[in-house]
Amino acid sequence: MPELPEAEVARRILAVTTDREPLRGVVHVDARLLRRMGGDDAAEAFGAALRGRRVMATSRHGKHLVAELEGAVHWWLHLGMSGRLALRDAPGGKHARLVVQVGRSFLVLDDPRRFAAAGVALRHRVRRQQFRLIGPRRAVGRRRVADRRHRAGF
Repeated sequence: MPELPEAEVARRILAVTTDREPLRGVVHVDARLLRRMGGDDAAEAFGAALRGRRVMATSRHGKHLVAELEGAVHWWLHLGMSGRLALRDAPGGKHARLVVQVGRSFLVLDDPRRFAAAGVALRHRVRRQQFRLIGPRRAVGRRRVADRRHRAGF
């Protein structure tokens, strides 16, 4: 898939920029980005969960990026169709959906199409909660498409 190398580049940017200094705070977050977290205070909870924590490790599953933070917390991002992660000297940008300050730099998630998502989860819940649509559900869908009883009319 052509988008996966870009997801790996985004993971490396996240790993390299955050391994030296703790996250200083969330400068800007689009409310639609946190739609999976739910609640009216999602932006405040998200900012509080990231503030002052160091990134211990990063991983990727498709376009899902996961940063393991200090204190048994995972910060996850999904790049969507057009999301890009960049390190900049100044916050903002036309399509900036998330801006996190790391030292004197800013980690910016640009997403012109607004399909990206982000959130935080406890370590033991991250795989079950955030990646539940990946894996078994797809396999069931493939079996259903391959089953000739369900292909009438194709």
